[in-house]
Amino acid sequence: MTDNKNMITNPLLLNFLNKGDNRKLYDDYCRQPSPETKELLNKRFADFYYEVRMISYLSKIIHFEAKKFDAKIRKHYKRYKLVLDNSVNPADEHLVFSQYLADDHSNHESSASCRLEDHIQDPTLNKAVRKLTERQKEVLYWSIVEEMKDIEIAAKLNVSQQAVSKTRNNALLKLRRDYHV
Repeated sequence: MTDNKNMITNPLLLNFLNKGDNRKLYDDYCRQPSPETKELLNKRFADFYYEVRMISYLSKIIHFEAKKFDAKIRKHYKRYKLVLDNSVNPADEHLVFSQYLADDHSNHESSASCRLEDHIQDPTLNKAVRKLTERQKEVLYWSIVEEMKDIEIAAKLNVSQQAVSKTRNNALLKLRRDYHV
């Protein structure tokens, strides 16, 4: 009689036989086949196979949900690149964009202004802002100074929310480019 251990090459069966006392049950069945041993062996294998399929299914769900979550986070950060508390210059992580806005308590006459330039203290950033179009300045003013949402700005300017988002993103790209020069 040949050794059954050397004949089995299927990884699923090998893992089944290495788990618990399945090897002993299998060897017993090979030496003395009986309907009870066969039924017990089949039941254990069915339970083992169900467990393997469940683990595989859950692992795939976790994998694809993680990919979907990662894409969602990347999309969010791509849309909302500039936040007032984020660093303007990656080399100067201690400087944040909100530091360049004028303090409302220190200068009451400039805070009443509807011009974005009047709310910026940093001369380099102010120079970069002056290069923007009037519409870009207006959108940035409502977005940053007045903290309005895109949909509110769109209603105020009588344009679509997508147009506001595109205008703001283009303005921020120009500011990043001009500010680092």
